[in-house]
Amino acid sequence: MARFWQVLLRVLRTYSIEEKVISIIAVTLVLVSVVHGAVEIFKTPGLFSEGGIYSEGIVNSQGAQVILNPVFFNLSDANRDISSLIFSGLTKYDPKVKAFVPDLANVTISEDKKTYKFTLKDNIQWHDGQPLTIDDVYYTYHDVIENPDFHNQSLQANFAGVEIKKVDEKSIEFTLSSPNSFFITNTNVGILPRHLLENVAVADLVMDPFNIKPVGTGPYRVDSPMETFNDGRQRVILSANDKFYAELPKIKNIRFNVYPDNASLLKEQNANNVITKVPREIQESLEMSGRFSFKNFELPQYTAVFFNMDSPILKKEKVRLALLKAVDKSQLLALFTRKIAVDTPLMELQQTDWIYKPNVDEAKGSMYDAGYKLSKEEGAIYRKDAEGKDLEIRLLARQFEEGTTQADETQKTIDFLVKSWEVIGVKVTAQIEPKSVFDEKLQARDYDMILTGQSMGYNFDTYSFWHSSQAQAQGLNLSNYRSFAVDSLIESIRDTFDNDKKTELLTQLAREISLDNPAIFLYRPSYVFGTDGKVKNIGLENLAFQADRFAHVSDWCINCPAGSQSSLEQSSSSMQVSVVEIPTTQQQVTTQQPAPATQQVSTQVTTQQ
Repeated sequence: MARFWQVLLRVLRTYSIEEKVISIIAVTLVLVSVVHGAVEIFKTPGLFSEGGIYSEGIVNSQGAQVILNPVFFNLSDANRDISSLIFSGLTKYDPKVKAFVPDLANVTISEDKKTYKFTLKDNIQWHDGQPLTIDDVYYTYHDVIENPDFHNQSLQANFAGVEIKKVDEKSIEFTLSSPNSFFITNTNVGILPRHLLENVAVADLVMDPFNIKPVGTGPYRVDSPMETFNDGRQRVILSANDKFYAELPKIKNIRFNVYPDNASLLKEQNANNVITKVPREIQESLEMSGRFSFKNFELPQYTAVFFNMDSPILKKEKVRLALLKAVDKSQLLALFTRKIAVDTPLMELQQTDWIYKPNVDEAKGSMYDAGYKLSKEEGAIYRKDAEGKDLEIRLLARQFEEGTTQADETQKTIDFLVKSWEVIGVKVTAQIEPKSVFDEKLQARDYDMILTGQSMGYNFDTYSFWHSSQAQAQGLNLSNYRSFAVDSLIESIRDTFDNDKKTELLTQLAREISLDNPAIFLYRPSYVFGTDGKVKNIGLENLAFQADRFAHVSDWCINCPAGSQSSLEQSSSSMQVSVVEIPTTQQQVTTQQPAPATQQVSTQVTTQQ
């Protein structure tokens, strides 16, 4: 090498000034070319596009510790998000086809549509190398979920009256008392490892150490226990599962940073590549940093004012119609930046087909026809009944912590509604109660109207929300709405496995509900997804829960080849799940069978986080 440099210097001394300049330029160009070529090699798909780590930030506003256990997935978004990558279910929701598809097992349905037989796929292993067996499935559903000591009643309710039995070493059957075309959507629960948990009492599962270092069969595994810090932050790092039975993920590690509040997230914004639900309070600060791009996405949720139809005043159809006509939803939505109008609770139908037009004059006329007239006293604002008594209606709402987005949005909505109804001479008294009192009054149906939200999740079955049998303390028919025609349609929809027929029945159901006006459907929230662009191919379409963005995590990549879509280059739309069409006897559920999914209901106000 020394000899090479001696010869090179001797040659350069013989060059003229011009020759030396040209030589230097030539050497520089060669070096640039070499460096550029090296960079391109590092970007070559298949060589360096796989691997890497990225971080997600989540605000766990519920405040509780994250539990990495799939049977407690509905306790918080963080539980559901992280567990969905660690565990697998018999089926899973695929946003690309808006359908439930086979995951761990294939399924056949009996001719009478009451028995669902699941047969496990071959060669599926737990993260610890043990084989998945039918005993694991039976343990999860029969020994845990159906156990009276199980601490998740909303999940347990999905399997009430369902008989579960093992058929053989590969198969298990779920037998229903009557056909239910929505039942298939209950079977995406992550399966638990019996060999690790069978000696843990079901009542103690929620506190077991398994929940911080679980073992699943999903595309990612937990190598080290979830960390909890003194300031309430939590962190867990997932590694790609090289034993995964389906397409292997390209990204080697995913780190979840879970924060107890918005301020903690904002402080550590540079530690995250993705913020799943950008809190409204800190979006402006994040935008100023210039690191993130933003995109809206929607979930099948809505907020409404439910009329208690057992209330003497609201039994009157004309009063309900007047209250509805007095509310101009376009003006209400103008108060918010993340709201979309809703006009029917049937989220799978086009909302634009069910637009109600406000009309104050018609609202006043309906109140007059209902027997409520304005007082002739000078300066009188409110109406009186035929006996001269003041008309007053109570509106119940939940109280949120002062200064939060939920509190601000709830107060704005109430103020707007109260003023709108005052215009037509109706006095509405708002009762904003702490959660404990709110829940008591809700259960007792101690209100004339209630402002709250409902989340459909995957399952668009309206039985829990509008069937007469659910107009009781534990039910979610918050309007105490009873209609023979609506009950018959809801039952027919459950019994119908033909997709076209079900759509027809849903349209009839929406029409019947709109004629009776049991509620004023106001809006659904729109959420904001933030990313620094490091990870490509994150899908935001047709989500039922934010965890559904992981449905095709195997498509995600870092340093993807040119032309790959970034997460924000894809259009985002509201979820409109097709009506379920379950195949006939002994046919498998395939990826082309559209279906809604698990009944996950909520009586919380679904406000923007």
